[in-house]
Amino acid sequence: MKPLTLAMLLLVSIVLFTTTALSYTPFVQIRYRLNNDGVVWVEIYRDANGSELIKRICTQETQTAGPHIVQWDGTNTQNTQVSNGYYYCWIVFEYNTTTQTKMQKIEYSH
Repeated sequence: MKPLTLAMLLLVSIVLFTTTALSYTPFVQIRYRLNNDGVVWVEIYRDANGSELIKRICTQETQTAGPHIVQWDGTNTQNTQVSNGYYYCWIVFEYNTTTQTKMQKIEYSH
């Protein structure tokens, strides 16, 4: 079994895009790179402690090594638009029997 190193999950960037030509709904694009195949969770929380879940973007999804992009449309678990403010994106990566978590603060504005 290959040991998990900090470089195995590299959060490339979390970028806020405001609008596109055909859509007036802002979204957050979350980009990350996996150095190994593994299981990934991407979730948005109200605070850094992870006490208030806003939305699960992907849950227990098997992904291959390489770059990945997921989007958050600014809605909560009830598909209601959230208010402007700061949120926390948690990416959890599971490889063999080791789990690594990466968190980054993001700003959402619509």
